[in-house]
Amino acid sequence: MKQPFKLYYLYCMNEQCAESVYNFMSELQIPYASKNLIGTCFCPCCNQLLISAAEAAINAEMEEADYKDPFRTYLFN
Repeated sequence: MKQPFKLYYLYCMNEQCAESVYNFMSELQIPYASKNLIGTCFCPCCNQLLISAAEAAINAEMEEADYKDPFRTYLFN
C-alpha cells in the first residue's frame, strides 16, 4: 500500500526577518523523515535557526513557567 507523503513545517522566529512568523508567516516545508527531524535548518532570508510549531509551543510553556536550563546557565556564566 502506498504511504501518503507527509511534510514537516519549520518557521523563522526572528522578528526582524521579512519571512518570519511575525511578518510574512512563511514556512519551510520539508519531508517528514527522521534525518529532517533531528537535523537543523536555517531561514533562507536571515540565516536564523528554524523551529517547528511543537518546539515553539514547548519554548513558550518553558518561558511561562520561568524554566532555567541548568546546563545552559552553566555554559553562559
